[in-house]
Amino acid sequence: MFAAAAITSAAHLTSMTMPVALADTCPDIHVVYARGTDTVPPVDPVGQALVNALSAQAPGKSLSVYGINYPANLDLAGGTTTGATDGWVHVQNLVAACPNTRLVLSGYSQGADIIDLLTTTAGTAFGTPTPMPDAVASHVAAVVVFGNPSRKLGGGPLTTRSVLYGSKAMDYCLVGDPICSNGMDLAAHGQYVTAGVVNQAAQFAASRLAPATN
Repeated sequence: MFAAAAITSAAHLTSMTMPVALADTCPDIHVVYARGTDTVPPVDPVGQALVNALSAQAPGKSLSVYGINYPANLDLAGGTTTGATDGWVHVQNLVAACPNTRLVLSGYSQGADIIDLLTTTAGTAFGTPTPMPDAVASHVAAVVVFGNPSRKLGGGPLTTRSVLYGSKAMDYCLVGDPICSNGMDLAAHGQYVTAGVVNQAAQFAASRLAPATN
């Protein structure tokens, strides 16, 4: 059982309630989002901006969003493992109930590491790798993460470390962001929306929303 949290300010956005029995109750697009540390669920401002921009990029498409349920506190290892487990279950249930729905996986900061855990088997910054089953990959249109700690601590961006998802992923790290690089500009970590990066991510995800097998 799972439920998607509705973000009512985004155009064409619908909420989902489970169980889903009929294909016509399923959204065209479903965003699975992991928020950053010390932010309010279900999604943080980065996630809200992504959902709004993606909705605008996909007119006429129904869209829902699920905020991964995890503490988002300073227990980084425990929190990301909890989040990865929640996301793992949610995505598999969604795929089973709505096989024609296109998924977009996304996260910011600590939340980005959760998405890293779900999509790669090595080099994550925190927690134990818990990648999703290979069959899920064909349902995922795009993966976009921002300020990903694993980019710095795990050996490079997700794009180069995920066999199944690397080609459909964008791992954004602003210049100077010390969370995802060796930079020292902490303010950069909070500028993904204002720098236009989230809009770029939405454009990338929208370009991949057509049904696909890779």
